[in-house]
Amino acid sequence: MDGNERITFWELLDEKKIEIPVIQRDYAQGRDKDNVNDIRKNFLNSIKDALKNEEPLDLNFVYGSTKGNTFIPIDGQQRLTTLYLIHVYLMLVLGKKFEKGSNKRIKKFTYETRTTSRDFCKGLTNETIVIRDDKKITDVESISEEIKNNNWFSSSWLNDPTIKAMLNMLDSIHEIFKGEDYEDFFEKLTDDDEDSYIIYFYFLDLGEYNLGDSIYIKLNARGKDLTNYENFKAKLSKYITDEIGTPKDDYIAKLDGEWSEVFWEFVKDNSTKLYDEKIMNFFTNFMINEYAAYMTASGRDPVRAEIREVIGYSHLDFINRFQGYNDKWDGHKIADSFVKIFELFDLMTSGKNQVIFAQGNKYFDEQALFKWIIENNDTEKADNKSGISYSTRIQADAYLGFIIQNNSLISTPDVFKEKLIDWMRVVMTLSRETNYNGGDDYVRAISKGVRKMLPESGDILTYLDKLTDRSGHGFDGDCFDEECLKAKLILRSPEWEKLVIAAEDNKYFNGQIGFLFEISGIDKQFKNACVDKWDAATDQEYRSLFEKYFNIFSSIFGEFTIAGKNDKYVGINRNIANVLRRALLCKGDYTLFHSSNSSFLIDNDRDISWKRLLRIQSNEKNGTYQNRRKMFFSLIKDPLFDQNDIADSLQKICDRDVAGITDWRKYFITVPEIMDSLHKYTDGRASERYVRFEGKYIFLMGSTRLYGWNEEYYSYALYCLLKKLPNASVKYNQAKGWEDVDCHIELTSSTNAGKWKIKYLRAKDKFSVIDASGVQSLYSTVEDAKYALEKLL
Repeated sequence: MDGNERITFWELLDEKKIEIPVIQRDYAQGRDKDNVNDIRKNFLNSIKDALKNEEPLDLNFVYGSTKGNTFIPIDGQQRLTTLYLIHVYLMLVLGKKFEKGSNKRIKKFTYETRTTSRDFCKGLTNETIVIRDDKKITDVESISEEIKNNNWFSSSWLNDPTIKAMLNMLDSIHEIFKGEDYEDFFEKLTDDDEDSYIIYFYFLDLGEYNLGDSIYIKLNARGKDLTNYENFKAKLSKYITDEIGTPKDDYIAKLDGEWSEVFWEFVKDNSTKLYDEKIMNFFTNFMINEYAAYMTASGRDPVRAEIREVIGYSHLDFINRFQGYNDKWDGHKIADSFVKIFELFDLMTSGKNQVIFAQGNKYFDEQALFKWIIENNDTEKADNKSGISYSTRIQADAYLGFIIQNNSLISTPDVFKEKLIDWMRVVMTLSRETNYNGGDDYVRAISKGVRKMLPESGDILTYLDKLTDRSGHGFDGDCFDEECLKAKLILRSPEWEKLVIAAEDNKYFNGQIGFLFEISGIDKQFKNACVDKWDAATDQEYRSLFEKYFNIFSSIFGEFTIAGKNDKYVGINRNIANVLRRALLCKGDYTLFHSSNSSFLIDNDRDISWKRLLRIQSNEKNGTYQNRRKMFFSLIKDPLFDQNDIADSLQKICDRDVAGITDWRKYFITVPEIMDSLHKYTDGRASERYVRFEGKYIFLMGSTRLYGWNEEYYSYALYCLLKKLPNASVKYNQAKGWEDVDCHIELTSSTNAGKWKIKYLRAKDKFSVIDASGVQSLYSTVEDAKYALEKLL
């Protein structure tokens, strides 16, 4: 056959095998969409009318290249597939499907776009289509329903958009051709006399030019563009064969078949685009972790730059570059990483379901983790919940790595579940409590953390318990030490295990309980390698201390019910929060600094939260958090502190100690309304404010910056005291800025109509009281000013 000639579909099949290549898009003419329905029906009616009226119909050019005896279409896939289905339909109606010559020829049309598509075509030509109720095929309403009812038809094929389109096309052919002269139509379609051709096209053989993928994409403009996944799968198919030596169908068939069903369960509206995106996200996210584990780059900045680039790859970037990873890895081959993915698909999928190995555990949600991996791929957007955080990537790596590493235990589900929970409990805490200032911290947590421990993940507690060199494990060093101590205590006795797990379960601590070991002295015992030497009495002593402080701190922090509502919150107990803040000032200045402001601590923040204060950080340079933690411990250990009545005992500490406090802390302690104005808990919401120290001025900030409205601390303290006086009407006027502060009090007597303006003068460190006639009086302290004004009232 020459390179450019007029030919029919049947004649082309006589001379060549037709193979729709992997790189081609899905069959589109059978899609069930309004615009496509009209196009399809018009096309089928044109073919019917041409056959019926013997009016030749030119279907234009079909481009392709011939390799051996196989024709691979580049442009014309849609028309060829529709002609194939028309021939199949007529052969079914006429009972010609199993005639030796016809069957041999029609089987020469095949699909490589998806293995499922190819298998479906084989079923159409090789299998008997049983029609229900002994009907004839011409009598049924829907051919597709009859085909789907046959045993050889796999329900998973309905996830393949090409098969769905083919079934839809067969129904349309059945609707439009029904009642026509089938025998006449088939004879005209299969007539080998060129002068008698009715339905034909011009065949253009581009030759064996070894065309690249781009020609397919460019000539595919009549329909949708190839998705990244279709491009990737085509490239992967060849790569697997070349690099792994495994027949590509072993994996590609499963990608198109049984493995695909789980991903389809996460796709709404059966969108092929969404399906392709999700499965590509799984591949790219898994490979990002592999890259972090094996990359050879070193040094903070080079590692950050390289991993940022890899994480930022689009799906298309990944497709074009993944084969170059081998040059940047430490000898590990990306082909082996693909094998890991295929192993995971086998282990994690069961029909349409994701296999859940640790159902009902309280540490991690397997389905949510899997969903996060397949629906997101951008770490840069993690903060707004539209991407994957470093910690989530690490948790995914630990979870997937455990399944591969310990797959031999899956046959004993209870053992596998127990070991997986132990492993993920440890990794979840480590990944959450490690700070990631850049990609290098993430890389270190993967390569030196998760991957270093994975070989021991099947018995992680024993590994951590026996570990003598705890350095270089990728995560925050203090957090890792804490996990080793936990493991040692958990394995020590059921009593310890119950206590440690209970402490971890506190929703505010969220696994971070190092401060409990610190206040009870257990951390020193651990660092001095004394825990294994405890006798029964020593064990009981430390267990009692740990339980005591756990109960105290759980009364202060945890999950609590909002007063008057059924809603709950996690944080400090709001019934005692502000009196605790005041009492803690009796032990020293525990405020934490943030962007020029100071805070009396809030529930959630990386730098100024109670959780941050309680976190162990042995390498901090100036001891900021450690010193403040000591103040907190001193308060808890104060003889007046009473766990059974915390609020009352804290107030007693304030009353006892305030006389000896003369610095700025004094009025925060003695005037509760000041702290209450900074930390309000109304309508179930927490309103938190900063303070700002500017020389002798202290501002109660209305925002994070001074040009917002604020109160001056000393005048506000006086205001709070004046409000309690009888016969007084008091108004506080906020101001902006600090250089010429105009915060002042307006005081009016209800008995003598006297009026005064009161202001704190920083330069003189005195209170100015000006009466209605403009006479000014100065007072040195809040108490002096209050006393004088009380007399004037």
